Amino acid sequence: MDTTIPEDDQSNGGATQDAPVDEQRAPAMAKKEEALRASDDKDSAKFACTGAYSNVGFSEESGDGSGVVAIMQGGGAPKFIYWEGGPSPANAAVTSVSAQTMKVALSFPDFPDQKSNAILECRGSRLLFRSSDLGHNDELQLITERELAELR
Repeated sequence: MDTTIPEDDQSNGGATQDAPVDEQRAPAMAKKEEALRASDDKDSAKFACTGAYSNVGFSEESGDGSGVVAIMQGGGAPKFIYWEGGPSPANAAVTSVSAQTMKVALSFPDFPDQKSNAILECRGSRLLFRSSDLGHNDELQLITERELAELR
């Protein structure tokens, strides 16, 4: 069996009109290229929400607050203040990000044994904060700098 490639067909990888490029490989290659582009997009994505968001409420009886403050910093790791009675800072590490969704790993200096994962979804002037570890499924509202200063 002669396996030489005619000279006029070498420019297209040896495919001739009788033997087209492997049609089964083409869709797989396209999917692989698409996945690489999506991976590049994910790494360079910027979260759309910026500013401070909160759902902290205060008890009329005790004056204690409860809720979450999230300070979104132009695509970088957000800062969190977790309120349960009083404010407690939380450290956040971004694990994935797109324009509308950010996943973060949270740790709490005041409670070193407590670790949590959270998902943030940008909805314009609202930020959805979900964490099954913390038992939250909250809608945070965009707040002013003055309101943020009162919550620190």
